[in-house]
Amino acid sequence: STNPIIYENVMKTIESIQQMAFDLNVKEMAYIEPKDNKLFCGLINQGATCYMNSLIQQFVMNKELCEDVILSKETKESLLNTQISIHHQLKLLFANLLFSNLKAVSTKPLTSITNDLTGQPIQTNVQMDVQEYFNLLLLHLESYFPKEKYNPFINHFHFKIQSNFICKDCPHKSSSEEVYNALNLKVKDQHTLESSIESFFKE
Repeated sequence: STNPIIYENVMKTIESIQQMAFDLNVKEMAYIEPKDNKLFCGLINQGATCYMNSLIQQFVMNKELCEDVILSKETKESLLNTQISIHHQLKLLFANLLFSNLKAVSTKPLTSITNDLTGQPIQTNVQMDVQEYFNLLLLHLESYFPKEKYNPFINHFHFKIQSNFICKDCPHKSSSEEVYNALNLKVKDQHTLESSIESFFKE
């Protein structure tokens, strides 16, 4: 069941962005044909953005993450420049995917303002590694959350791994921590996710 507070807060935003799409005649914003209430809302592929679509749909399946993103506070700069704010466009995209009655919506408002590491807009007709895009998205979002504790993506995906080092010939001990947002797990000869994780920590 959907939290009524979230629903109330986000419906006005959805209605305004959809009305904007109609007023500007932005056909790629969404398929206007309504969807069956029992079905999920999809994402339009812009040519080679399946990697992005799969990641965003995975985000949307995480109920707690969606709630945190939609209800997260925006900076003054973000509110004043919503069309070029990645934070704002992500909130709208999540809201549309969760509450819209449309069959599919477009990621174009997001991709058009997302630059790669060289400062150039990402090319929607060129495939990108999904983890590379995830890291790029996290990098962009850092500027919208001056304090990490308010960044919903860091709260949900960042974790620390502590490594302990013990000297065999002396009593010296030391430890170090590294921050991760993903693990590079082996797939070959691994039949379950659990076995892949166990293999990662054994090495």
